[in-house]
Amino acid sequence: MKPVLFAVTFTKDIYTQGLKQKCPESIPDLNCFLTSDYDIKRCRKNDEICMIESASHFLKYISGGIPSLNIKSIDPIIANDFEGDSARLTYKFTNNSITGFARCDFKHIK
Repeated sequence: MKPVLFAVTFTKDIYTQGLKQKCPESIPDLNCFLTSDYDIKRCRKNDEICMIESASHFLKYISGGIPSLNIKSIDPIIANDFEGDSARLTYKFTNNSITGFARCDFKHIK
């Protein structure tokens, strides 16, 4: 089985929701927000073990969603319709519910 890669992307809109700590207007503001409100450990960019532990810790918080920030639950993920094709196969999926992200194990993070 191939590993699944997914990313969670935030926008600056989440900072308008009355946070415990005011973060600077720069790229590190998301890091400031995550580490202050959710006790996420900061890691050096070459410390994969630390990043795996932090990502696993954060997954506990994000998996059920964060209503105050309008972040929806990631388990299940509702994907209405998607389709694709290759040289031999054309497919279309409708009314999809994808489960299991809350039980992800991080093996490698770069």
